[in-house]
Amino acid sequence: MSNRLHELLDEHANRIVNGMVATLQRTSSRHYRQLEAGVLRDRVVSLVAAFADAISADNPGLLVAHVRTIVDSRISEGFGLDEIQLALTALEERIWGLVTAEVPLARQVDQLRRASITIGMTKDQLAQMYLRQTVDAEARVARLEHKLEQLFQGTEPAPLRREEDEEPDPEAG
Repeated sequence: MSNRLHELLDEHANRIVNGMVATLQRTSSRHYRQLEAGVLRDRVVSLVAAFADAISADNPGLLVAHVRTIVDSRISEGFGLDEIQLALTALEERIWGLVTAEVPLARQVDQLRRASITIGMTKDQLAQMYLRQTVDAEARVARLEHKLEQLFQGTEPAPLRREEDEEPDPEAG
């Protein structure tokens, strides 16, 4: 199978990266808008390289593995699932544009299929990872709430008595 898509990625990597960075900076995601330009560019370069590796090896699992390595840090930075998927969608849009502009019509379907399978599988795995992280976090919170309740069980202070509420001591004169 010809790997025209990989050749296109090599030839147009800079254009893809620049387009993705511009797209992500224009989104409504405050995380992408506030991210330092150099950091965002490095992250996009890494994503495009992982996609190119997956296409070259005809192994979508390589892109999935890359996303697995970054999902925890993105979640800890406050990125939502929709924000993380924005980068994959931006990549897919750039690839579709590139293929439809550079690949003969007779071969476009195969190249687009390869790209869509790779990115689609990655999006699916990302959603599953994110859901698993969310469920795990909610379970940890529930356990901590339970422990906190146990910690404070029986520690309610006795009601305070005011002196005027006290009965006089008959033995005290």
